Amino acid sequence: MGNNIKAMMRYWRSSLADAARMTIDPKKTGEDGINVTIGALKMGRLNPEQTKILLEKAANSSGKNSPGQKQGDIQVTLIPLVMNVKFEHGFEKGGLPKVLLPLCIPAKLNEEGRLTPSTGFPWIPRNHLEPAVLDSDHYSVGSVERLDEFLTKHKEHHEQWSAYWEYTLKLFKYVTKQGLHEFHLPEYGRAEQGIVTIETSVVARHILMLYDELMKKKEQDYPALLQRYASLEDAALLSLLSKEEQIKQSAFHIGQMSNEFSISPSQRETMHHFLNMGHGDILAVNGPPGTGKTTLLQSIVSTLWVTHAAEGGEPPIILAASTNNQAVTNVIDSFGQVTEKDAPYTDPSLIGRWIPGIKSYGLYLPRSLSPKEQTAYSKKYHITDTYEGQFPQQIEEAAKLEEKETFFLKKFNTYTKLNTQDLQVALEELHRRLLETLSEISKGIMLFEQMVQMKTRLEEKYGTFDLEQLTRELQHTLKQKNTGKGELLLILKEWSGSIPFWMKWLSWTSSIQTKMYLHNAAFFHERNIKIVEEHLGNHKRIEVEFQDRLRQIAVDIKGIEEQLQVVGEDRMLWNNLKVAWEQWHAVYPYLNIDLKNDTSLIEELDKTLRFNAFKLATHYWEARWLIEMKTKQPRQNKDYYSETAHLAKWRRYCKLTPCLVSTLHMTPNYFRTGKEPLFEAIDLLIIDEAGQVSPEVAAPTFSLAKKSVIVGDVLQIEPVWSITSSIDTANLCDCKVIDVMNGEAYEAVSDKGICASSGSVMRIAQRASRYQRYEEIRGMFLSEHRRCVSEIIQYCNELAYKGKLQPLRPSVKDFPLPHMGYAHIKGTPMLKTGSRCNPKEAQAIVEWIKANQNRLLAYYNEPRILKGEKPLTVRELFGIVTPFTAQKNELKRWLNNAGLGEITAGTVHALQGAERQIVIFSPVYGDNDSSFFFDKGESMLNVAVSRAKDSFLVFGNMRIFDPAGQKPSGILAKFLFEKSENQLNVVKKER
Repeated sequence: MGNNIKAMMRYWRSSLADAARMTIDPKKTGEDGINVTIGALKMGRLNPEQTKILLEKAANSSGKNSPGQKQGDIQVTLIPLVMNVKFEHGFEKGGLPKVLLPLCIPAKLNEEGRLTPSTGFPWIPRNHLEPAVLDSDHYSVGSVERLDEFLTKHKEHHEQWSAYWEYTLKLFKYVTKQGLHEFHLPEYGRAEQGIVTIETSVVARHILMLYDELMKKKEQDYPALLQRYASLEDAALLSLLSKEEQIKQSAFHIGQMSNEFSISPSQRETMHHFLNMGHGDILAVNGPPGTGKTTLLQSIVSTLWVTHAAEGGEPPIILAASTNNQAVTNVIDSFGQVTEKDAPYTDPSLIGRWIPGIKSYGLYLPRSLSPKEQTAYSKKYHITDTYEGQFPQQIEEAAKLEEKETFFLKKFNTYTKLNTQDLQVALEELHRRLLETLSEISKGIMLFEQMVQMKTRLEEKYGTFDLEQLTRELQHTLKQKNTGKGELLLILKEWSGSIPFWMKWLSWTSSIQTKMYLHNAAFFHERNIKIVEEHLGNHKRIEVEFQDRLRQIAVDIKGIEEQLQVVGEDRMLWNNLKVAWEQWHAVYPYLNIDLKNDTSLIEELDKTLRFNAFKLATHYWEARWLIEMKTKQPRQNKDYYSETAHLAKWRRYCKLTPCLVSTLHMTPNYFRTGKEPLFEAIDLLIIDEAGQVSPEVAAPTFSLAKKSVIVGDVLQIEPVWSITSSIDTANLCDCKVIDVMNGEAYEAVSDKGICASSGSVMRIAQRASRYQRYEEIRGMFLSEHRRCVSEIIQYCNELAYKGKLQPLRPSVKDFPLPHMGYAHIKGTPMLKTGSRCNPKEAQAIVEWIKANQNRLLAYYNEPRILKGEKPLTVRELFGIVTPFTAQKNELKRWLNNAGLGEITAGTVHALQGAERQIVIFSPVYGDNDSSFFFDKGESMLNVAVSRAKDSFLVFGNMRIFDPAGQKPSGILAKFLFEKSENQLNVVKKER
């Protein structure tokens, strides 16, 4: 296993092409394909008319459509089985995909109409295999496990069509447990003919094109960020920033998008390390559920936007991307829901936008949309598209620019109390005020840092930082020492004068010594002097003791005087620093700062000066945009596709919307000229929900950026891996990433997180990150959890996060349900088309919801209505999660029959990135089951439980949950059975 980055590119491209090939769109397949009998497919022969149609489609698709142009064999996909959903009372059965294409066979077709085996293997589309990876359009006919078992045992390639056909039949029967000819599904009818379609990779075509461009480059010319991402070597770790270094870094955190809350300590720590990133760096941010990932992203975006405004150059191009529309719309939603509240520390005229028609700080770059979709999307988001008439075109409409300028200047003059009609004057004033605000942030942090540092130094040096009190204490001690010295001198003088000369002269005689002893004893006893008690008979020793004591007092006095001088110097420094600090603080009296808390100022700045800086930068960029629009040249076709024109366009858009948002499938299409990719055009690439992104989907996009922040959680939903480990191993070997095709070689690279059948962008980012917050997991870590009550999130904390989460939401007083509860439903699990269902469980869940919905809605909505807030709907209140697609369909059937069809019910993907007040889990399994799908890892139960804000309830056979076990279900059982009141009174207790 080497570190050949170009080999990685080849491998990832092959993997993506395989995955794209295995993703079948029934609608497009029906439109682009032709109908063929199974008999013709079995024989491997199409008629001339069918062959001609497919060859022409392939020529048109590839651009080789010149008259009479000869081409070789074309790649086609055979779909022998087409299943159409049945009608019930004249209507299609609800909640089911309309068309299933459960078997796909890659093949080559020549001009004579002969089919020959392709290099690939037959496959069953991923959305027809358990475990369910997407909640919509999923109907299972088998499992990934059985498909991989078959392909692992049967890796042979067949040259003859008849052998290839038989191989396909065996594969299909092994996975579905039904033969191709007798295959049936209760909800579906079988079409008389199959389909043959040309092979295209529509979904992944933009990513594949970018791969192709990269393959033309020399490896040493790959952008630095891509090289970091594709490396098999772990990045060398750097030490985490110290507390002092973080305070210094906080001076560069200069923007906050909202003034409602300060960011959390772990978000702040992550921000400070982000600010330390260099070109080509990747920062992994491990973000468990409910820890404020979008808040962090807003802070990062706003700080970069403010930084570039202060520098006076062009705005940064920041792109946030993910793998699916749900993750992407969660991000774009957050940029349209920024809270700007009235506060004493923010001028109300600064709030909002000064150009009409702007409702978000995000610009959505979607796939090509139909006119109907454009209308729907544009109601919620700012979008750009290949079609005209979307946000950029609307906002840049020349006829309304004068109106926008007038609106802007009116807002500006209201804020500044100036009266100018000159945009340049407004721009310069906004820039001046922005720099002034940033200077105040820097000055405040510098003074606060000096205060904190000196306070620490004084405490270490003196045991206190109250130097006034210390000075008083030292002066008092000095006075006592001087008094003691004077008293001692006086006593010495009195004693010396009290002894006759002859007594001193004859002190060597015993009789005189006795007299001397008695005299001295009486003298010193009367004055309570004990320092000479051992020498009362020896006047010379007494004199020595007095002189020693006087010398010591002199030393003490000198020491105290010197200490007073040092303290005086420190006191002057401390007082000068306090005066400077108090003068700065007096300008911002609303800042609630505690010097005992060395982060209090930094936290207060988030809601005040950092927010003000962001708003000033916002209006600065608006002014820049208006000035640019006044001088913008009409579109010139010859320059329209140039790199300069594209970059100018994106930077113009980013003057109004600092964050561009797209899927990873569409990003390469937006960041290219007509001919070339815009390598390193993106200043910061953010990938959200990176634990759900397969490595090959994101890899080439790293070539378009300079640095990247990767946010995700490897302990939640995993990527949609469309290829099996056996196919993956073959690709790794073919592309020379591994030398031999065996399990040991596969495991070695799989541990790196790079594999298309087991890896994720998040796992790669962890290895590529230079910082490591905790020993067990590389990258930074967001720890403060605010979504779930503590009883719920503590389960996730024990299961997945090893106590690293800090629950910040307390229990709900007098809540009408247990926070972690259960109902024992002894249903009968059933196998159904490769999946499982339990009708009794589904019935019990729906009946319980129907019986309790009014009571629970009243509990939530009565206080909301009193506060003037929008009441919750049933959809917002409940969510139902199950491991199996068949149970999802069963639940939807019961919900629809009960008039509760709006409630979300499905696999964990149904509640991806979402939350509900109450989540119900339907496990499906029964007494005869010994192993459970949700025990294969932490992710399923971690996701399911963490969607619940107030209550997580299990409705199922509770005998399958063993509180003594250490598997995910065992840990859950411990929480469920902890209190007797956790059992719901639904059916008789049968445990």
